[in-house]
Amino acid sequence: MVRKTGTVAVKRQGSNSTSQPVPKKRKVQQPPQPTKAVDDVESLKRELKQLEDQRRKMGEYLAKEERRLRRETIRHERDADHHEEELQITIRDVEAAIREMRKENQKMKLEEKEQEGLMEIIKKGREMDIADEETAFQNEETISEVYIRRINDLKQKMENTDVTEVDPIVAKNVCEKCYMEYKDVATDEKSPKVLPCGHTACLACIKELTVDGYIRCPFDRTFMKLDETSLPTNFAAL
Repeated sequence: MVRKTGTVAVKRQGSNSTSQPVPKKRKVQQPPQPTKAVDDVESLKRELKQLEDQRRKMGEYLAKEERRLRRETIRHERDADHHEEELQITIRDVEAAIREMRKENQKMKLEEKEQEGLMEIIKKGREMDIADEETAFQNEETISEVYIRRINDLKQKMENTDVTEVDPIVAKNVCEKCYMEYKDVATDEKSPKVLPCGHTACLACIKELTVDGYIRCPFDRTFMKLDETSLPTNFAAL
């Protein structure tokens, strides 16, 4: 029975095919694939990714450079402060050196002035030596004549006067430079003053021999610095 059924079914199909034509199936056209647009999108995505990578790297580079510049700025500021301190120290040292040079210059000027005064004293001393050599004998003769006159006066007084009634005779001291009698007044020109070398002369002679604060002793020719106002009085010579 199965076979009969199958045969009938075939025939029926065959009878239908002859009676009604079967329409042809139409081919469905598939829409074109957007291959070019996809490629462009993919290309743009790749470019965008590359740009993002570059931007990220650039940001990292800029951050790194910023940190480096900050470190450099701090280092330069420290160096500038250090150089400023060194410059200030150098300026102070130069100013101190200038002050020392000025002091040395003033000291040299004073020494030069003192040297000129000393040379003037030496010159005057030489002139005085020449004059002293010429007048030495005259001074000695004058002193001798003074003592001889005093001795003769004493002898004359002794001859004319009773020895028992003679008043005590007091010898008078004189300046050995000008042979003038000393006076017992500290501020007087004939007051006996003691020189630093130990010799005594009247104040008038000392002032005459003093040049720019220096004097040459008229007795031993010693050069010395002198302050006329601070000389002590030799009361023993009065």
